[in-house]
Amino acid sequence: MKEKKKFRGLFIYTVDSSFVKNDFKILHSSFSITPFQFRPDRSKLRNVASLFAFLGKHIWKSHFTYIWFASTHAVLPVLFSRLTGKKSFIVLGGYDVAHLPELQYGTFSNKFRTFTTRMATSLATHNIAVSQFAKNKITQRFPFLKKNTTVIYNCIDPEMYEQSGQKQKEDIVLTVALVDSEQRLRLKGIDSLLKVASSLPHIQFIVVGVAPAISRKLKPVPRNMQLIEPLPYSKLLDFYRRSKVYCLLSLTESFGMSVIEAMVNLCVPVVSNAGALPELVGDKGFLVDPADLDEISRSIVQAFHRYDQIVSGWETHRLFTAFSCDRRRKQLVHLITTKTRR
Repeated sequence: MKEKKKFRGLFIYTVDSSFVKNDFKILHSSFSITPFQFRPDRSKLRNVASLFAFLGKHIWKSHFTYIWFASTHAVLPVLFSRLTGKKSFIVLGGYDVAHLPELQYGTFSNKFRTFTTRMATSLATHNIAVSQFAKNKITQRFPFLKKNTTVIYNCIDPEMYEQSGQKQKEDIVLTVALVDSEQRLRLKGIDSLLKVASSLPHIQFIVVGVAPAISRKLKPVPRNMQLIEPLPYSKLLDFYRRSKVYCLLSLTESFGMSVIEAMVNLCVPVVSNAGALPELVGDKGFLVDPADLDEISRSIVQAFHRYDQIVSGWETHRLFTAFSCDRRRKQLVHLITTKTRR
């Protein structure tokens, strides 16, 4: 007989990304979960009306709400939870802790979003930061959240870690990033990567995740660079397993899932010294100034020359375990269960 799950939760999200899907699987394995997507392609009024109706119908039968990102969509679920005596948990992991006014990117680049983020995080039962960097950013802005915010790292899907059948590594510099606007082109450092590729014509560069409309605007690209449109998550593994070097020159990253996915597949990381990337890479790769093209080029060349020496000391199983979904599941379930019982 199937065991009845003790707690019921509402799972509210915006983007249908790999890390959101991982969390849904994690929570669904331990709780009875009802999902709702606040869809970016809908009008704000329609989204709010749909969310209001969803909460009005389901909040009474639920014990908690779990919300990905502390943006405007988080306010209603937290308020409903407060008014009905339910618990609420917000995951802090991206735009909601960023502040890049030069790109008009991040919650704190907008006064209204700053206000809604403050309201949602202060009223939530608990906030979950996906990195120490994310926690530091939110608590620098709102110091009163220090005791109410816990770091639980994002997790890597087990399918991205396969020791058996490792492909022959090639002299490829790989980047995986969703680039569907000129803003994200600069945010992910692809503009700098284009210049670096031009300076290293003997090395092949592959960027996965560039929307066709953006690719057309970038033409001509260096002959040694291949731009590939966004692919299903399951098709990324082949690129990770073939490449020797993984390069991400983001101006900010609250986590950097692709970097961990690359490292467990024995790619040497060359990443910007921004956001949570130094926290993830540590001494296992190269940290560079995303504005220093010479430093980036030198680091990529060194990564190839020292490839065998660098990866020979890696214990990829330990790296995978540190960011495993089993570890995140235990931490999330413990936190939610403990807080919800009170």
